Amino acid sequence: MITLLVHVLLLIIASAAMSLVALMVRKVFSGTPPFLLALVIWVVFVLLASAVTWDVVSKSHRATSNVAQVTAKEGYDKGSFNKELDKNLENANELPLVTLFFGSFQALAGCIVIFIIPVVIAATTMIRPVSSAGGNLLYQLQGEGVADGEASVEVERTDEDRRVDAAHFPAVKTIESFTFRLQPGLNEALVRELARGFYIDERKNVILLGESGTGKTHLAIALGVAACGQGKMVRFYSVGRLAQELLDQVASSSLEKFFATVEKNDLIILDELGYVPVPQEAVPHLLALVSRLQGRCSVILTTHLSLDNWSQAIPDPEQAKVLADTLSKNAEIVSTHSETFRSQPAAKLMNPASEGEPTATA
Repeated sequence: MITLLVHVLLLIIASAAMSLVALMVRKVFSGTPPFLLALVIWVVFVLLASAVTWDVVSKSHRATSNVAQVTAKEGYDKGSFNKELDKNLENANELPLVTLFFGSFQALAGCIVIFIIPVVIAATTMIRPVSSAGGNLLYQLQGEGVADGEASVEVERTDEDRRVDAAHFPAVKTIESFTFRLQPGLNEALVRELARGFYIDERKNVILLGESGTGKTHLAIALGVAACGQGKMVRFYSVGRLAQELLDQVASSSLEKFFATVEKNDLIILDELGYVPVPQEAVPHLLALVSRLQGRCSVILTTHLSLDNWSQAIPDPEQAKVLADTLSKNAEIVSTHSETFRSQPAAKLMNPASEGEPTATA
């Protein structure tokens, strides 16, 4: 009876320990399926314990064999040998460990308990969020069997959340939160087609042209967030901030390394060309970066300047023309309507629920 209680206690301790290990490892390698993770940990655990147990049994077996050889002439039979082996193990206080892994019924029960508990616990971390917008750890679950149709649960961040964070968006916007009715001149069909990400696979660019406040940045971010949801790596820069970054990299002699890092993305978003003139000393590096990105990844650029007026942002007209030609050569150009969101009545923008449409911000 005492031996059985010891076995049960060891099973509980082993299961709890493995469950904690499974969860800690999953925190680091969150993409690992809990079933596979628990299986790997369980196999390693059993192999280590089995190796220790085998060493104990082997030593005891050799000692018992020596006794058997000495007493063989006195009719030392197999039954006596096994009794001597059990006695040696009991004297060494190692029988519970051996029977835990090699006792037929108890070992089977132990394997099931040790394996199932980590799987069940780790599987609870696989609850997928209904929406990943904002990278929140709290999500709303809706479905049958949930009281009042809703329940809040804390879940792990998804790969999509991490890609959104890595993009460094100034805010998280979506296509669904853009109010197309306020921009009747905007090609909604094209925007929604772009949100499917075909242009990224084809390494095409997107240029969003429009006056200030017409939602260019919103659309650029929304396309970036959609790309993150499709497994793409995205990076957002304002043109002014990128220009300063290029100068900093030049000063630290790490420009080439910076270029290589940027090139690893599938989509680069350059926001607000023309609001702040690009310093002349940064222009050659900006042109070099944009040139290198062509054919490697897609670029989304937002600007209030028409293509033939980029010299207002780039001091040298020839360099401005080169930049415009490079980005527009293989690009989808989307023009927003001249009526801005900021010119709309505040009540219309802040409370569109009465009309059944979400609010759009610039």
